[in-house]
Amino acid sequence: MIIRGQELSEILKKASQSARDKAKEAGAPLYYVSNGKYIKEDADGKKHILREFHEAENTEAQGQEVTEQSLLNEIESVHEETRNEPRETHTYKLKNGDVIIFKTNMPVGEVKSLPIFQSQHKFNEHFKTIGYQLEIQIIMKL
Repeated sequence: MIIRGQELSEILKKASQSARDKAKEAGAPLYYVSNGKYIKEDADGKKHILREFHEAENTEAQGQEVTEQSLLNEIESVHEETRNEPRETHTYKLKNGDVIIFKTNMPVGEVKSLPIFQSQHKFNEHFKTIGYQLEIQIIMKL
């Protein structure tokens, strides 16, 4: 079966919307390029421009054509920079009432939008899944 123009466009639009919905549901940010800007969109819909790409500047400065791959490499570079931010200490309360004091390199906005986890295990697994560092300092049973 060959999918053509408009049909392919509709499939991609639905897939994109599904991915956006799942990310918001999970409290995860979205990262994407739009109009030459690398954007991070928080689960609450707030958008942050992480970097602007100036095709003419990049082409002249580097003497090379700006390709999709070069944009992807640049995006990955920005994403790595945000993952290696200085570690901050945060406090988080689990659904069972336990309080966790921890350090992470997760941006503060993402920490504030973490979902309420049932257990310490689910909390820890979330960090492993999304790739941020987690260092638990204290767990207080209440």
